[in-house]
Amino acid sequence: EYMGAFHFGESWSSGNPTSQPPRIMAETSVCLAVLLVVGSRFSLGYQGSGYSPIEDDEDVYAHNTYKETPWCSPIKVKYGYANCRSPQERYYRNVLGTTCDIHCQKGYELHGPQHLICQSNKRWSGKVFCKQKRCPTLSMPPNGGFKCVDGAYFNSRCEYYCSPGYQLKGDRIVQCMDNKAWSGRPASCVDMEPPRIQCPSVKEKIAEPNKLTSRVFWDTPEGRDTADGILTDVVLKGLPPGSYFSEGDHKIQYTVYDRAGNKKTCKFLVRVRVRRCGKLNAPD
Repeated sequence: EYMGAFHFGESWSSGNPTSQPPRIMAETSVCLAVLLVVGSRFSLGYQGSGYSPIEDDEDVYAHNTYKETPWCSPIKVKYGYANCRSPQERYYRNVLGTTCDIHCQKGYELHGPQHLICQSNKRWSGKVFCKQKRCPTLSMPPNGGFKCVDGAYFNSRCEYYCSPGYQLKGDRIVQCMDNKAWSGRPASCVDMEPPRIQCPSVKEKIAEPNKLTSRVFWDTPEGRDTADGILTDVVLKGLPPGSYFSEGDHKIQYTVYDRAGNKKTCKFLVRVRVRRCGKLNAPD
């Protein structure tokens, strides 16, 4: 180390306060050399170039070969990825002329060009992003509705429900698929439940003296339906209330329909009796 210092034609005197010992000068030279080597290795990339730390000598050689070639910033696709091909070396996926194919994850669709090229202005030939796929908005079924986990976006599950008195027709649960269509059949709420109607009990009437008929009254029954409420439009089969009925049994029938066409029927009897005296026997 001392010899190296003197070979450069420098002399050292302990009496000169400004001069440095040969060992210190040698160590300083070594440190400067190390810094120059390290600086040269890390100065190959610049901010935004996408250049990663050098890992082998072959990479150093390749970069020195194409150090004058413009570089684009790295491509980062949220919810997607890029497959790039460089015309220079396989180590450089964002050098001038590099072509990248953009792909999105399942459930996402690409907005922008599918192929990007690194241009001489250090910019890619377009802008891209992956957007979550969305299915068409579901139609609200009459007399029902639906609840969804994540709206109409990909993989969201929606469950249909119906109002009281209605039954679900179709798939109760549907899911937004990758093709932006809902799974299953469209659901609807159908009134399958028949209405209710209650007829009066048997109506018995005794004819007035010297008559063979009797006038019978009753209240016309009402129909009730879970979906439609009270139904007053009923169909009568037989004589209406307030009619004169002859002696014997008479069948009365009422039928009620709801708006969906479901029907319900009830029946009862009107029974008329005539009082007669017993047979007279001739005296002996």
